[in-house]
Order: sequence, then structure tokens, then C-alpha cells
Amino acid sequence: MALVAKIATRALIDPCLEKSTVISESYPPLVQFLFVLEYVLLHGLKSKVSMFNKNKSFWAAFHNKQMENLDDALKDTNRTVQDMPGIKTGIGRARAFMRLALMQKKLPDYLDLLQSSDQNFRATFWEDWSLIRNDEAPEIFGHMQGLSIVDANLNIKGANLDGQIGFIDFSLINECVTESHSNDNSLAKENKRLLDQKSFLEERNRQLEDRLKLRSDKLDVTDETKNQIEAELKAAHITIKELQAELEATKTAAASDVSALKESFEHQKTQFREKLEDSTKQIDHLQKQYEVLEKQLKTETKDKLEFEKLLEDEIKQKQQLECGIRLLEQDSYEKVDTLEQLQKQLEDTRSINLRLFEEIREKNDKEKIRVKKLEESHNALSTLRNESEAIQSEHERLKHQEIELSDQKLRYEAEIDDMKIRLLKFESDLNDEQKLRRVAENEAQAAKSVAQNLLRESHRHITKGLD
Repeated sequence: MALVAKIATRALIDPCLEKSTVISESYPPLVQFLFVLEYVLLHGLKSKVSMFNKNKSFWAAFHNKQMENLDDALKDTNRTVQDMPGIKTGIGRARAFMRLALMQKKLPDYLDLLQSSDQNFRATFWEDWSLIRNDEAPEIFGHMQGLSIVDANLNIKGANLDGQIGFIDFSLINECVTESHSNDNSLAKENKRLLDQKSFLEERNRQLEDRLKLRSDKLDVTDETKNQIEAELKAAHITIKELQAELEATKTAAASDVSALKESFEHQKTQFREKLEDSTKQIDHLQKQYEVLEKQLKTETKDKLEFEKLLEDEIKQKQQLECGIRLLEQDSYEKVDTLEQLQKQLEDTRSINLRLFEEIREKNDKEKIRVKKLEESHNALSTLRNESEAIQSEHERLKHQEIELSDQKLRYEAEIDDMKIRLLKFESDLNDEQKLRRVAENEAQAAKSVAQNLLRESHRHITKGLD
């Protein structure tokens, strides 16, 4: 059944795309489409069948406060269907509703409202196994969205909608399928152009219909009330005077309503202008905050670069200090080697002295001759001792310098660790400020979108007020 509904819908829409003609009630694809749509809506319906009304009707689902609150046009359509004379059964009113909605080009909107309604609402009118509550229902009604391009002129009042019985003619459906397959390639380009024109004309037609409804609600009278007024005019002139007085009262009430509407519109217009001004002020404030944040970011990036340069300089100085310490250590090692050599020389001299002393004891005769040599050697020993003492003092001084350099090295390492901790803190602060900047940018974009929406709504209300 879903496939039959799609084919019947396409059989009705495709000829309207090729030729912009007005369809009458005797057009075969229209008759087939209305019968198929009626079968889809009656499938699994829970409506009660009484002895006075044996036909089931799905009009109760549309003639419901919950559905009418969603669309005011549906309320007006139900009112006109209810006031139609000559229709006695519920299925007749349902058929009149389908035809009137098709002429008004509102049938796709009403079917879409029914499909998007609550599941509990549909469960009150249709069974679980019905097509309306099936998974194929959105696809069926999706194909029917193109019915707004169909121009139909149907005689609803003169038709016998209560006792109408239809059947599905599959030959028409097969013809439509074969024709559609042959003309798909040729109509692909024209469809786009015609759909654009149709959408523009439909939008214009809806605007004109809205204007006509506003004027017809104040001035037009239905056919039944006209017939009653004509009968009353023929019966007595007194009732005519009363009706004229009532008409004048309604006109004054309508004029007062129009003035009140104008005042409310002007009040809303001023409110929209105030909201626009507030939104523009908020946007300016957000832009200033954004500029301030950008300046702070620039300054912080400059500070970070300078801090990194200082770190690099300090690292270079540390490397130079380490090189100096290494050189000093090498010098100290060389001096220690010289000291060891001098100590060996001292030991050698001591051994020589001892040997000389023994020789002096052994050879007293030669003492006088060698006194001068001993004195000279004694002087040399004293000079050597002085030199060894100087070397030892210098060695102690180098050790002291080495200790000072190690202390400086530890101090510089502690300063470098402190600078690293500061750098980490600075990077965390920079990340936090970047997050704040993103939040500010998002708020600015949201404020801009709100301002744009307010501008569109204000322009739309202003255009409506001018119309």
C-alpha cells in the first residue's frame, strides 16, 4: 500500500510539473490519489461505528483542539468544513476536508502535523498495526510534500461526498510509472526551474491568502448566513434594522480592535528597537573586552620571549662557568703533581745531607774545606723549603677557590630551577588566558548571532506592519 500511495502521489504531481494547469474533480489521477489517501488514513482507524453513521471517519483526528492549537489555518479549515451544507456523515466531512485542504495547498502541512504529533495522540485514533503508526508513514507523507504545487478547483458543495465509493485503477498507476521513467531525464532540468517558480508563487500566494483572511474575517459572510439574511429580509424589515445595528457595532469593535492592534504593534516595535540597542551595546562591550585580551596576550608573549632569552643567556653563562671550573681543576691537578715532585726532591736532599754529615764525621779533616759547601747547600735547602711552603699555600688557596666555585655552581643551579618553575607557572597562566579568550570569542559570536536574529525579527515585524 505504501508503494501504491507513492505512485499515486507521483502520478498527480508529475503532470502539474510539466504543465501549470488547474485540475478539476474529474481528473483521474486526482480521483485515484484522494481514494488512496482516504484508504491510508482509514487503515487501522479506531473510530466508533453507530447504527446512524456506519462510515468510519478520520476527520476527528484533525478536528481536535490539540491539532488546531498547532496551526490556526487548520482551525479555519475545520470551521468551513463544519459549516458546509448538505454533508451529513463524518466520512463526507473528511472527504470535504481533504479536498478543501488540497485547494488551499495546506494538505502537506496538515499531514506533516499529524505525522509529527505525539504517539499517544495517534494511539487514541489508530491501531498499532495501522499505516499511520508504521515506519513507512514518514516516507509516504514525505512524497506528498510536493502537493503544494498542485492547482485544483473542486466543486465541494455540489458533490455527493457522503455516499462516494471508489476503487484503485492500477492501469493509470502503470501508465504513470512508464511515463515517469521515460520523461525523467528530460524533465530533470525543468523541474528545478518550475519548483523555484512554484515556491516563489506559493509564498506569494500564502501572503495574499493571509491578507485576504484578515479582511474576510471582518467583511465576508458565509453562504448559510447570507441565505438566512435574505430570508429574513424578505420576511420583515425590522430584523434588517437590528442586523444593521449589529453590523455597525461589529464594525466599531473591529475598528477598536485594529487600533488596539496598531498600538500593540508600535509597543512591540519600540521593545524590539530597545532590544536591538541593548544587543549592539553588548556586542561593543564584548569587542572591547576582546581587544583588551588580545593586547594582554601580545604583552605576555613578548614577556615570555624575553624570559626565554634570559634563560638562554643564563644557560650559556652556566656552561662557561663549568668550563672555567674544569680548567681550574686541571690547573690544580698540575700543581699537585709539581708539589709531589718537590717533595721527592726534598727527600733526596735530606738523604744527601745525611750522607754528607756522616762523611763530615768520618772526615773531620775535610770539614773546614767543605763548610762553605755545606753552608751553600743549607741556603739551597732553605730556599727549597720556602718554595715548598709557598706551593702548599697556593694549593690551599686553589682548594678554597674550588669550594667557592662549587658553591656558585649550586647557587646557579638553584636559580635555574626557580626560573624553570616560574616558566611553568607562566605557561599555565598563558593557557588559562587562552581559554578565557576562547570563551570570550564564543560569547561574542553568540551575542552577534542573537543580534542578527533580533534584527531579522524586527525587520519581519516591520514589514508585516507596513503590509
